[in-house]
Amino acid sequence: MVEKTTPILQARNLHLDIRSENGTLPILRDISFDLHPGEALGIVGESGSGKTVACLSLLRLLPSPPALYRSGSVLFRGEDLWQASEKALQKVRGRRVAMIFQEALSALNPVLKAGEQAAEALTLHSGKTRREAQREVLELFARVGIPDPERRFQQYPHQLSGGLQQRVMIAMALACRPEILIADEPTTALDVTIQVQILELLKNLQRESGMSMIFISHDLGVIAEVCQRVLVMYAGQIVESASIEQIFASPQHPYTRLLLQTIPGLDKPRGALSPIPGQIPSPGALPPGCPFHPRCPEAAERCRLDPPPPLSLPSGQEVRCWMRE
Repeated sequence: MVEKTTPILQARNLHLDIRSENGTLPILRDISFDLHPGEALGIVGESGSGKTVACLSLLRLLPSPPALYRSGSVLFRGEDLWQASEKALQKVRGRRVAMIFQEALSALNPVLKAGEQAAEALTLHSGKTRREAQREVLELFARVGIPDPERRFQQYPHQLSGGLQQRVMIAMALACRPEILIADEPTTALDVTIQVQILELLKNLQRESGMSMIFISHDLGVIAEVCQRVLVMYAGQIVESASIEQIFASPQHPYTRLLLQTIPGLDKPRGALSPIPGQIPSPGALPPGCPFHPRCPEAAERCRLDPPPPLSLPSGQEVRCWMRE
């Protein structure tokens, strides 16, 4: 468990809309959380729950318009990133807060060599010469487990395997020694063996550097391997916040319990995995009351009428559910 120090990042009451052909759609609704120094915080939920948008919005990486940053604040070391100028944000993005994006091959520039892309971060943010940057990138490539760094430095992304592409992305993110690393489903589309290697690499790098990390995944099992605390998201809201131990021992939200039932394991009999019925509502068709009530096995009449506020429990967990009132 991470000691509760002054948070390095505080998100408070974030509301974000997206302007579309069908009108203005609510994407994030009342998102609040803290990230502490040295902490690994997981964000979990099905596809479409708002995980990636929430993290992109922290650094205002979503272009506005169509994104509309309605209200809220993101305090990083006391500075509100939602109110900061673009010039101030450029000093934070990539340098002090870095991000590993989904699907490395799509995120990497196909016409630039892998090493050149990693070196660019150093020349832009740290003022290194080209030769200095190249030397540091070769050291980084070796540190993240890329074999034969000199040869890989000269290769284009399509010449690398999926695992090597992801390691290049990690090296790029770590180049400027950020205080916070955001990893957006970094093991997506990798085989199981490579997934384990990448997770171990991220855990070791975080432990060695002392940086904070936000780890996004749809898989609570993966989150449990990396993080100390987890936020469960559904339809653009955080519906539960707890430590990893609490989530597995005493999940409070029905959605969290259903997510746990989807985790495979050798201790589960055949057929024990049960998919969650239904699907996440689109932002333009949110139901009244609790957005999860159409899929919830515990829904009562009040759930269909009134949206539940966040409730703090004696255990330290927070949950949005009338049934836990």
